[in-house]
Amino acid sequence: PSSAAEPEAYSASVAAALRRWSGGQGRGSFVFTSSAGVFAEDAGGRVDETSPLADSPGAQRLLAAEKLVQEAGGIVLRLAGLYDLERGPHTYWLKTGVVRGQ
Repeated sequence: PSSAAEPEAYSASVAAALRRWSGGQGRGSFVFTSSAGVFAEDAGGRVDETSPLADSPGAQRLLAAEKLVQEAGGIVLRLAGLYDLERGPHTYWLKTGVVRGQ
């Protein structure tokens, strides 16, 4: 589900995915892609793991899911600044217009 889902439903979905994972055992890693949106900074400043956390419902859902993943031995990867209306990989394709294959 999206992170807009109820906190319990989102965490339950992550927990279900973790149960399907082999727990490592030499068979790969569980990588949870989260968001830098868990940080309180929202004006383009730098953040690191010591930065204050946001108290928004979306941030709290993600933090709860991150905790489940870390407790199970998984890895959390927080992605930052990927998309907005004017920024992101989609802008390249929109500006290109026609893409021709070789």
